[in-house]
Amino acid sequence: MKNALFTLFFATLLLACNDAPKPSAADQTTEIVHLTASGPKAKTSANIQIEGMMCEIACGGKIKKELYALEGVSKAEIAYHDGDEADFAVVEYDPEVLSESDLIASITSIADGELYAVPKMEVTQFTPVMSNGSNTSASDDANMSVGFRIPGILELLKSFMP
Repeated sequence: MKNALFTLFFATLLLACNDAPKPSAADQTTEIVHLTASGPKAKTSANIQIEGMMCEIACGGKIKKELYALEGVSKAEIAYHDGDEADFAVVEYDPEVLSESDLIASITSIADGELYAVPKMEVTQFTPVMSNGSNTSASDDANMSVGFRIPGILELLKSFMP
């Protein structure tokens, strides 16, 4: 009985191992899509599709750690859902300091490129919008002033009278 179980275990182990060469990070191509959008502030955000994640804690934690180690990354979040074919990293970064290929390489180079692939990356450049709906720039921000008005006592009394 023990021999049968050992043989079954050994056969399963042999059949489960696949000697087919895995594509290296250098062999993989990433589709990069560029978008523009309006937002409350100017920023660049990358939604990076990641294949090969097996768990949220170890895999997601390692990827997040590698992204935060890059100069220019201000925010990195991992969206992992067990059973999905691909998961995502959402990264806010400074494109003046960091390139798209740097972000991709930081993920695909983990474990010598054996674990993760980045098939697609969506980069969105947000431009700020003022409350009236028009676009603004940093120079416009310097010219804006914010103020408030304190109502007088007569205005307060009038508001209570029918």
